[in-house]
Amino acid sequence: MSIQHIGYIRFSTIERYTERQLADIHLDKVFEEKLSARAVERPELQACLDYCQDGDVLHIHSLDRVCLSGASDAVKIVEAMTVKGVSVQFHKEGMRFDGQMSAAQKGVLSILASVAQMERELIEERQDEDIAAGKHKSRRERRH
Repeated sequence: MSIQHIGYIRFSTIERYTERQLADIHLDKVFEEKLSARAVERPELQACLDYCQDGDVLHIHSLDRVCLSGASDAVKIVEAMTVKGVSVQFHKEGMRFDGQMSAAQKGVLSILASVAQMERELIEERQDEDIAAGKHKSRRERRH
């Protein structure tokens, strides 16, 4: 059995440049999906997790790519993968997990995943505010 380097790439419908995710990493197989961060159902992520085998390395650009319904998702994914003997590398955060996580590692991962999720939600709030402001502005312009 040979070790494979597997990549998971998720980009939202508004992102234009996906090349930045895992661009300099040699990958044997890539799972890619174009879904909003709000989407909880991610079939390619599940296919990726199912595909990974003992000895493989799963490469993920950043924590926010795998936080589905909350920050604990990243911890669950890392735990599930390391139990299978799969190493998990989050490149943006510079974190790699190669086995059972210590309490400290789990805590740090949870904190960083929470910050990543908060950052993503703040971006979404600003986008929603910009859209609402644009609609309000166009209504005013139509009245004149």
